[in-house]
Amino acid sequence: MRPSNPFDLTTLTDLVQAFKESRAQKDICMIYRAQGKNFTFGANLKYTNTLITEPGLESEANRFLWAWQDVTSAMTEHPGVIIVGYHGWVVGGGSNILWEVIYELLLTTPGY
Repeated sequence: MRPSNPFDLTTLTDLVQAFKESRAQKDICMIYRAQGKNFTFGANLKYTNTLITEPGLESEANRFLWAWQDVTSAMTEHPGVIIVGYHGWVVGGGSNILWEVIYELLLTTPGY
């Protein structure tokens, strides 16, 4: 258990896979939550620093950057309701997910 649930390539890839599997199963609802004291502080800054400073990691750095878009796309393409169990601090990349959920809610709310 990580207290701040930082995002790295593995975490983002796992999220994309979970949303795609849920979509393929035609789930009408997906509950997305995190363990620990805080939901997320966003990107794992130590991991990100390693990606941009260590030679030979350009390919992984590129995949990491695109993974953020992949998560947003997977959430947008999910046909059901997405419930996110936020708790504690939500900053950085975690707030991107918050805005995606709010955006989807507004798009499906009559009058907005």
